[in-house]
Amino acid sequence: MNQILILLFILLLTKTEAAWNSRHVEIINDLGLKTDLTIHCKSKDDDLGVHLLRFQESFWINFKLNILGGTLFFCSFQWPGNFHHLDVYNQERDNVPPKKCRTCSYKIRSDGGHRFNQEFQDFTDFFPWNKE
Repeated sequence: MNQILILLFILLLTKTEAAWNSRHVEIINDLGLKTDLTIHCKSKDDDLGVHLLRFQESFWINFKLNILGGTLFFCSFQWPGNFHHLDVYNQERDNVPPKKCRTCSYKIRSDGGHRFNQEFQDFTDFFPWNKE
């Protein structure tokens, strides 16, 4: 009986850790009605490929945090006459208050990424393009 309880406890801890460790990034094209956005997202270990987003379409990135830290996802953003980069998830920045987010939703606009802020219930957290 004790072995079953121990096994159930370990299973519960595993499931809890997996849920705690999950993160999601949503990227929304908010450039304007006639402006398509081409994105290419990567991490150190994963290349998520090139995707075309029409106005108000979104792309999702789902991943688990590195328990040792250092999880980083970055994307390039291209539309006519523009090419930029942005870190869309940086564990050192996005896993600590006040900028902590489990689901990080960005509206991509010409000046950078506008991330949803849970407290204000609006896209008020601004992240300018990475310096080249």
